[in-house]
Amino acid sequence: MKQFNRSRRRSSSVIAVASVATVCGLVLSGCQADPGDAPTVDDAEEAVDAQRGGSGDGHGGDGGGAVPKELRTITVGVDRIPADLNPHLVASRSMLTSAVADLTMPSAFTVDDDGLRTVLNSDLLDAVDVLAGGEDAPTKVRYTLADGAQWSDGTPISGSDFHYLWQQVTTMPGTTDNAGYGDIADLEVSAGGNTVTVTFTRPQQDWRELFTHLLPSHIYGAEGRNFTTVLGTLPAASGGVYTVRQFDPGRGNLVLERNTRYWGTSPARTDRVVFSESGDLDTATQMLRAGQFQMLTTRGGAVTGESLDSLPAVGATTVDLDTRLDLVPNVAAGRLETADARRALLSTVDADKVARLVTGDPAAAAPDSGPGAFHGHGAVEDAAGVIGATRSDPLRIAADTLDDEAVEAARRVVDQLITAGVPATVVTPTASDLYSAFLPRGQVDAVIARQDLERTRTDLRSGFSCDAADRPVQSASQELPTESDLATGTATEPGAASETESGSATPSGTSSASSASSSESGADAEASAPNARASNVSGFCDAELDGLLLEGSDAQITDYLSGQALALPLIGDRVVVGRSADLVGPPGRIASWPVGERSGPFVSVAEWFRAGARTTGEGNTGDENAGDETGADTDTTGKADNE
Repeated sequence: MKQFNRSRRRSSSVIAVASVATVCGLVLSGCQADPGDAPTVDDAEEAVDAQRGGSGDGHGGDGGGAVPKELRTITVGVDRIPADLNPHLVASRSMLTSAVADLTMPSAFTVDDDGLRTVLNSDLLDAVDVLAGGEDAPTKVRYTLADGAQWSDGTPISGSDFHYLWQQVTTMPGTTDNAGYGDIADLEVSAGGNTVTVTFTRPQQDWRELFTHLLPSHIYGAEGRNFTTVLGTLPAASGGVYTVRQFDPGRGNLVLERNTRYWGTSPARTDRVVFSESGDLDTATQMLRAGQFQMLTTRGGAVTGESLDSLPAVGATTVDLDTRLDLVPNVAAGRLETADARRALLSTVDADKVARLVTGDPAAAAPDSGPGAFHGHGAVEDAAGVIGATRSDPLRIAADTLDDEAVEAARRVVDQLITAGVPATVVTPTASDLYSAFLPRGQVDAVIARQDLERTRTDLRSGFSCDAADRPVQSASQELPTESDLATGTATEPGAASETESGSATPSGTSSASSASSSESGADAEASAPNARASNVSGFCDAELDGLLLEGSDAQITDYLSGQALALPLIGDRVVVGRSADLVGPPGRIASWPVGERSGPFVSVAEWFRAGARTTGEGNTGDENAGDETGADTDTTGKADNE
């Protein structure tokens, strides 16, 4: 039996916690045990002071007194505050969503220096034992929770939280990472909620990726909240170093505050981290220059990098994340059920042009990544006929109404299709309606969706294998416009006014739309749809591919997928990062800081604090040697030494 132990063993006080948790069992209720005295604000401050050198001044041991109030907040400029903070939803994928999840939701394993999730989270778990199979691909694993692990409301983190996440990912629409959780045959919670034993249906190579970003089941499960919308408002509790104190996408603000009940040995170094929408580049640059931002992250191109490079006392770098924006055909829409029709659609779209127009970067290009990615732009003879699109029955290209970038990409795709003589229109339902109703019923023909780069075989299975989970189709909260309404804004001649010039078509409650290729509607459509949609956004299902994903070689899988035309990458997630001399984090220059596959430079937020370096005038440093003391990217003239 292979065991992954933590250095700090559980004490006998577990018995007290276990006795209360036994009463709770697996019932998702508000039952709350007393985990003991929670760390206080003063305790957290002392721990942070020790991390900074023991002086309490945050400057490495000068003994100058407490950290000034203004230095206890780090402000980061971002392009956009996400509308939802649930990292387990396809539509919620974003760098900031991933970062907030890392900082507020506990995970069984954390990432190593290479960005791989291999490090046992000893704050959450006492041990992980492989009970059957090898360590590299076990078939049975036991997790033992750590004494003191608790949510910010004082409720112990328990096996019920493991069970809740497994249950939601395998039954709710629009969820990610379906393959790994779908391979769980049994999950048993014992020892009063302190032990979780998981049995898999097959050897699980990527088992350490499971039970990442747990959620408080005693709140969300007990209250029966909808998993697809539960984190569209302020999260109810935290199990990480920070809590979300303010979440206001409408005003462009997200505020994290140190979790004073965090029981781990390494609390956050800074009291507050504020993420604020930065506006246009000129405004954002000025705020970084003036010290109103300590960091700026933005989806700019070469000009943006050059702009930040030019600022004194600022270090800049560019990072590429694993998330991309794809055009994904919907095989449930009958006219796109064949590979020929899907190829005709994807070939008609110039992905590089979409990338340039949406990002505003003249050098932008569509990402060339992933074995399931389609490449092959070119003219298609009678594309409209091959696809089956007509003026009275146009292609419906969908995008999540809350994802501005996806909506703009959909508009650009439709512009190109219309110019090529393929009638098309944009529809913008909510993500919940899109994945639970409109995609599985075939009421939209394609969707602009955020996808993660497939790095592992489990990733590929999540994205392309048949979904065997019981994920019922649901009723949409609103109906799509009628086909006649859509057609009035559609032009088939190049240069004619397109629907996108007068705004995209949004769901209305006035009428219902049938699929472009099917007359099924209402109860008939719901009965015939096999499942609501999740990680496998296209809905493609083929037994031959399933076999290859389990037993085939990488070359065989890539060869098979290349002929299916299941996704056209449009826009990669490239982020320009600027850091001021005031912000201290991991050792070295900003270009050498760790980068999370999904959370980017925010992977190290818990280590950040402010050194107090100041800028004067138009950005000249008040301390000529600030870079030497703070680790910022400056030389002795105050000018940034940017890579």
